[in-house]
Amino acid sequence: YGAHDLNSFFAQRRNLLDLSFYGMIRDIFRFRKEFQRLLAEERRKRAGLPAEYDGLPPTLWGCEVTPEGHLSAQGQDLVALARTYGTPLHVVVRQRLEETYRAFLSAFQQHYPRVSLGTSYKTNPLPAVLRVLHEQGSCAEVISHFELWLALRLGVPGDRIIFNGPGKGVEALREAVARKVRLINIDSPHEVDVIAAAAAARGGIQDVGIRVVTSVGWSGQFGFS
Repeated sequence: YGAHDLNSFFAQRRNLLDLSFYGMIRDIFRFRKEFQRLLAEERRKRAGLPAEYDGLPPTLWGCEVTPEGHLSAQGQDLVALARTYGTPLHVVVRQRLEETYRAFLSAFQQHYPRVSLGTSYKTNPLPAVLRVLHEQGSCAEVISHFELWLALRLGVPGDRIIFNGPGKGVEALREAVARKVRLINIDSPHEVDVIAAAAAARGGIQDVGIRVVTSVGWSGQFGFS
């Protein structure tokens, strides 16, 4: 349908002669009705929540509101930080990060005392954030040569690095073996040959895992089928 607004949309005769046009109008009203129903349901649910959850108060993230109405974290006026550094601005509170990490780890340790967590570099590659998580005891989970380099640059020892992903590359695999990383999860038969040759050249053995395809869809493109 060719139109830039509703008025011109209805004014085009070709739309009025197309049966699918009326089907689209029907779907629009159905969507509107369903949206109103979901909105009303959400309001009912929120009405039953404790007061501290009303409007998701800043305290949920360890923040406060200053007398000037500014959001603050750890005594730092976030509006002032935004004016200083510009926006968009992402602020990470170290204390909050450490507390969240320990709480997350503790939830697993209650059932699996020997559990070990690995921080995904792909998820958040900020060196300062990664350094804090490693200080808390997290391993490094990397998926590329760059991320492997970054982990080593941050001082993470090889036995605290897990190498994943289908795009590792030959040189990255060789370096991972040379650094004696804790585990390389293999995604293809080609990687087996590279890792075996690199380990043999150094007279050692490399621990590996095998990623197996167990589903269809987007996840079916990774691992052994």
